[in-house]
Amino acid sequence: MITTEIKLKELNIGFSSDIGAPIPVVLASEYKVHLLFYISKQNPGFDGLSVNIRDESEDIDVALITFTNYASYKFGMPNDEAIEGHPYYAFGLSPYSFFEVKNSDWIKQLEQINSVHEHHNKELFNKYKHFIFFFHDSNFECVAESFIVDKLDMTMRQAVEKIACELCIL
Repeated sequence: MITTEIKLKELNIGFSSDIGAPIPVVLASEYKVHLLFYISKQNPGFDGLSVNIRDESEDIDVALITFTNYASYKFGMPNDEAIEGHPYYAFGLSPYSFFEVKNSDWIKQLEQINSVHEHHNKELFNKYKHFIFFFHDSNFECVAESFIVDKLDMTMRQAVEKIACELCIL
């Protein structure tokens, strides 16, 4: 249930995702979730008509967003062509942008789900924030306490291997 109390606050993390092919990747454990994507590159010769294809074996400049103490995440639909179907579109959600959702209905829903726990404490849900990272072909939403931003000067393959090793899943 969407309420009109919801507000979207656009986030500036220091760079933007590649518009055409950010190729987002999600790696998670029970305590952290990592979002990787290609950072937008300025191409002085770009005519606005051709498509820039990223070479996953050679392209560098990968963003790493690490969400700490997360409660839940979603990754997938809708893409930029179906964004009008997203419940937050009416509140200003736009593609190729990053947001924090104030007065999140999702956090309220998670608190309601947890309310059956015998040691439930509603106040513990006040620490969570709802974030949306909207890309070209997908979007990523996460409820977490916070996130850390890093820029990795490595290929996507190298970045995924690095994070997977840190998560002890390789």
